[in-house]
Amino acid sequence: MRAGVGELLEIYEASPPERGLFIAPTGYGKSSLVASLASRLVPARIPRVIHALPLRAILEQLYSRLVESGAGLTIGYQAMGLGLSGKTPFMAPQLVLTTYDSLLVNLLRGNVAERGLGHYEAPRAHILSSLIVLDEIHLGLSAEGLLDTLYTSLWALRGMRVQLLLETATMPPGMMLEVARFARPDLIVAVLPGDGECLDSLGLRGVTGAKVHVVVDREFYEGVAATSWEYGLLEQSRVADTVATLAESGRRVLVVIDSVAGAVDVYRALAARVGEDKVALIHGRMAPFERERVVKRLDSIRVLVGTSAVEAGIDADFDVLVTSAAKPSSLLQRMGRVARRPGRLERAEAYIIDDGGDARRLLLALQGVHPRLPCPYRGWTGYTRLLAVEEAPKPRFDARRLALAYAVIDPRRLEMLLQGFCDLVRNDPLVPLVPSAYLERILDGEPLGMYAFPANLSTVAKRGGEWLSWCNGRGVRVVSLEARGEGEWSSATSYSLDCSEALGRLLREGTDSCRAILEAMEREGVAALVVEGYEPGVGLV
Repeated sequence: MRAGVGELLEIYEASPPERGLFIAPTGYGKSSLVASLASRLVPARIPRVIHALPLRAILEQLYSRLVESGAGLTIGYQAMGLGLSGKTPFMAPQLVLTTYDSLLVNLLRGNVAERGLGHYEAPRAHILSSLIVLDEIHLGLSAEGLLDTLYTSLWALRGMRVQLLLETATMPPGMMLEVARFARPDLIVAVLPGDGECLDSLGLRGVTGAKVHVVVDREFYEGVAATSWEYGLLEQSRVADTVATLAESGRRVLVVIDSVAGAVDVYRALAARVGEDKVALIHGRMAPFERERVVKRLDSIRVLVGTSAVEAGIDADFDVLVTSAAKPSSLLQRMGRVARRPGRLERAEAYIIDDGGDARRLLLALQGVHPRLPCPYRGWTGYTRLLAVEEAPKPRFDARRLALAYAVIDPRRLEMLLQGFCDLVRNDPLVPLVPSAYLERILDGEPLGMYAFPANLSTVAKRGGEWLSWCNGRGVRVVSLEARGEGEWSSATSYSLDCSEALGRLLREGTDSCRAILEAMEREGVAALVVEGYEPGVGLV
C-alpha cells in the first residue's frame, strides 16, 4: 500500500473529516483505495460509500475488479450503458460505484429507476447518508455540460453536511480555488516529493480554512523520477506507420485521437499492418459487451487506440503515447497511462500529432517537464507549470445554477427546472442507442444493458440522416420494454415513433424541442433509439 493511501485511511479511521480532498499523481491508486475505505468504515461509521467516477470506462473496469476480488461488502453500480450484473438504481449496497450523471440526477430527485414516479427519496436518502467519493473531480469540473451542476451540488452537499472526499491528480490551480470556495474542504491530503514550493505550485497556499497534510512519499517519486521522458512531434500522415514500427519493435503504444472517426481510421490502418489480434479500439460509441471484451485483453495487445475516454478510464501500462494535442490536464492524464509502474521503464516517449494547431506550443511547454512529478525534483520541472497556464472553466451564476440550487433542496422546484431546461444534469442530455445489428438479440430476451450505449441528443439529431436512416414520414424505430425484474423483460417490441419533425425542431430551436423529444420517449415507453451504421468491433462512427 502506498504511503499516502495508508495515511489517508488512518485519518479516516481515527476521525473522518466532513469534507476531504486527496491529491496524488496518476497511477498512485486513488481509485482502488475506496474499497479499503469502505471495508474500514462500513457499517461501523457509515452505512455505505458511494464512489462517483466521471467516465463509464473507469467504472466498468474497477467494478469488475472489485467483484472478482470479493471485497467482503455488498457491491453494486448505477450507470447507463454497462452490461454488468449488480445494477442498483436505488444505491443501497454498502459500496456503490456510479457515474457523476447518475449521482447528480438522483440527488436532484430525478430518479433514474422510475422516471416520472415519486420514489426519488429512496436513492436520495442513500446518497445523503453516505460518504461520497468524487474521483478525478477535475474531469467532471472540466466538462462544460456538467460544470454548473457539479459545482452547485458541491455547495448543496456541503450545506447538508454530507461527507465528501474529492480526489484529483491534475487539477489546475484556478480550479483548486473554485473547489475550495464551493466545497470548503476541512482537510487536504497531498502526496508530494517535498513541501514548500510544491504547496505553492498546486495552488494550496490560497486555500483557507483547511488543514493541509503533506505526505512525502520519496519511494514512489524516486521510482517515478528514474524514468526519463522524451517528447516529439509526429506528422498526421505518419501516425499509423510510426505506431506500427514501434509495436513491431516490441513497444506497447497508446494512441489517443480526439474524434471517434479519426480513432477508427488509425485503428483500421494499424489492424491491417500489425494484425487485429495485436490492436484494439475503444471509445464511447461501442456496445458495452464489446468494450468489456477489449478491457479483458488489454494485457495481450501491442496497441490500444481510443478517444479521450481512455485518458482516465483504462488501468493499463504502456511504453509510448501518441496523442492529439490537448489541454495540459488532459495531456497529463494520457501520459499517466505510460510508465505507470514506477521504475519499470528507463525511457518513456510521448508524441504529439502535429495538426497545425497547438501541437508545437505544447511541445515547447513540455521540455524539461516530468508528467508524474508535480513540482521540481531530481532536475525535472514539475507538471504544475503546465497546469498553471490552463484556464479552468468557471461556474456561472445564472438562472440554470440558481434553479439547480433550489431543486437540490426544495422538491417543488424540480418541475420548474424540468420545464425551463432540457436536462437535469447536462446542457445536452444523453439518450440510449441500440445498434440495429444487435436488435434481434434484445428482442430474444438478452439484457439491453449489454448493447445500449449513450450519446448526446444533439449529436443524434445532427447525424439523424445517417444513423436514423428511417427517420422520415414513417418515423424512427425504437425499443420498448416491459420490466419483469432487474435485467429481465416480459416483452420487447420494435416499432416506429414519428421523429422527423421533432428532430428537425431540435436543430432549429433547441431546448423546447429537446424537452419534447425526451417527454415523448418517456410517454411511449421508449427504452432506446435503434441506430444504423454500427460496425461490430468498431462501433458507431
